[in-house]
Amino acid sequence: MSSSFILSYADFMAHEFDDGEILAFGCCRGEVALVAGVTNKGKSTLIRVIALCAASGREFLPFVSASVEGLRVLLLDYEGSGGRTQADLDLMSQNLPSSEQELLKKNFFIAHAPRLNDQPLNLSTEMHMAQLLKQATEFLPDIILIDTAGAAFDLNSENDNAEINRVIMKPVIDKLVRSLNCVGVVVGHVGKSKGEQGVTREAAHKMRGGSVYGDRATSIFNIEGDPQNVDRIIVSCAKEKTGNNFEITLQLDRDTRWLKLVSEAPSAKRPTSQDKVLAVLTASTDSLETKAIVTALAGQASERTVKGALDKLKGNGLANNPKHGYWQASKLAVIVEVDSQSAKVQDAIAHKALHDCTNNGNS
Repeated sequence: MSSSFILSYADFMAHEFDDGEILAFGCCRGEVALVAGVTNKGKSTLIRVIALCAASGREFLPFVSASVEGLRVLLLDYEGSGGRTQADLDLMSQNLPSSEQELLKKNFFIAHAPRLNDQPLNLSTEMHMAQLLKQATEFLPDIILIDTAGAAFDLNSENDNAEINRVIMKPVIDKLVRSLNCVGVVVGHVGKSKGEQGVTREAAHKMRGGSVYGDRATSIFNIEGDPQNVDRIIVSCAKEKTGNNFEITLQLDRDTRWLKLVSEAPSAKRPTSQDKVLAVLTASTDSLETKAIVTALAGQASERTVKGALDKLKGNGLANNPKHGYWQASKLAVIVEVDSQSAKVQDAIAHKALHDCTNNGNS
């Protein structure tokens, strides 16, 4: 008799799982990430850069963190010719120092336009999937990247949700990544602009076969071209279990075939009541009476809000209460880095506070 797959709460909580922490693409072992984009907008380039970084131990946030030994990466590359892919990877790897290139040689495995028994490797075929699992088991990859789903699986329609679930998602999740205890990454195409997926407002359902892909994946990343710059791509996180939500811009260096993060100016942060109160305290060399702080922030924060902010600052170790009714910034507050976008606002508040406090002292 087979053992029950239903566990009591106590048994479940006592069970030891081996999926560990987040490994790459916002996924733990046994989970799948999707990377979706329109044709010729940098999907394969992004995947190759991330693969090189993961295998060499190099950080490429937010997709993969640095690691001492690197991660074992298997790239199933169905795109382009073998010679072109080889030349591309050779050029890209030159961005890595010799120590990382050594890890790359040990950790990176590639199957370009793979074939089995003189036929293209078709992951929809039971025998082909079993052979992939057998060969991959020999080196136990941490990450398997499939570029692209449309080429690796035998599909009648990329827009058929039921077929996507039966032919792609179930085999990838149940037979591949859970068996190998690794992270799976499926690369695919965004629906045509006039189609359902192309115009959907739900970012997690933009890939052809949308809702099935989106619902069974742990993380989803959408790639779009930057209309202002042909060498830039915009990558947005449409879904991640940690609640992470981001949009980044990457620029392609055509000479090195490497993608680099474009530093965009962050949006201005509206100062909180604690920001305002802390600005008043740090601008003064002496302790300030509570009523002086309230006066300095008249029209910006009520007396109750100021007192509440003071208590929170004290609880966070950013303010001291040397004697009843008086406050000063702590040494920690002086060295805390002020948010770059609220600095000007805080500076203006601070100068006003000093001016008001001085006038109050002379009156």
